[in-house]
Amino acid sequence: MPQIFKLPSGELREYLERVILLTARSAGLHWPLPKGKYRMMLLAESLCRNFPKEVRVSTPDGRILELSFSPNIWDTVFFFGEYEPEITNIVGRIIENGDCCLDVGANFGWYTTLFSKLVGPDGSVFSFEPHPETFELLRKNVSLLELENFLIYNFGLGRYNGEAELHLFDELGSGHSSIADHGRANTKKIKIEMRTFDDFAREHSIKNEITFLKADIEGAELDFLAGAESLFQQSVPPIILMEMALEQSSAFGYSPNDLIEFIRQRRPYRFFAIDMFNGRMTELQNFPDGHIGANVIAFPEGFYNERLARLSNRIC
Repeated sequence: MPQIFKLPSGELREYLERVILLTARSAGLHWPLPKGKYRMMLLAESLCRNFPKEVRVSTPDGRILELSFSPNIWDTVFFFGEYEPEITNIVGRIIENGDCCLDVGANFGWYTTLFSKLVGPDGSVFSFEPHPETFELLRKNVSLLELENFLIYNFGLGRYNGEAELHLFDELGSGHSSIADHGRANTKKIKIEMRTFDDFAREHSIKNEITFLKADIEGAELDFLAGAESLFQQSVPPIILMEMALEQSSAFGYSPNDLIEFIRQRRPYRFFAIDMFNGRMTELQNFPDGHIGANVIAFPEGFYNERLARLSNRIC
């Protein structure tokens, strides 16, 4: 977005930029209309060159989060106190006190901290984030929680135990780092530890406990599932929230439908694609050929019917 006017340079500019960002954040948190707030955010970003490396923000549901702020990277958390609001709303309706949640690809901790709040003192959260710098943000954010019902781990979950290379992309935030290079030239590679969930579960005596699984690992979801057979051997398999995106999965040589088929071969599930703009859920058997995919929530058939019923007004 082109700048409407130029700010002065030096310390005065830095002061004015801070005023602009904080004013825009205050406006975004109290924006009365469904339209216009994103334009306001983009305008504020276009006027600024200097962004705070670390900011502490509060969310409408009472959480406190620390994040590294820059345009297009967690900026909706800074300006509006929200992140993936439609998915957040769905999660808030179905997770209950006492649940046990897995957060695979925890990023800076939006869902880990949300899960902690929702499951309460009788529940538990296991979170996994292999990127070392992002893990430090995750660690800071869980340290701000009121409860200590979580465990966080600085390794990835996949189909084997060992090492892998994690690709970091200059033009993207650390939340988009991936084991695949996705055909991008400007990448930095770091070594990370990999574990299978099945071995992790055996070591920690986790059996028949996982209620809810969230996995968003930039295309490595099928590898994760291949190392997590024990989830489908539970007497009650978990509700699954998973990114099934063609662009990401194709870098690993599979399609979103392969994820659906993998799960369906192990236990019967109902799958719903989530519209990220309005939160509507569309039941699907498979994606049409060439479809870009979606964030999908899947309920094991015969279980959690009351929770699925809470989302009935979203299903179309």
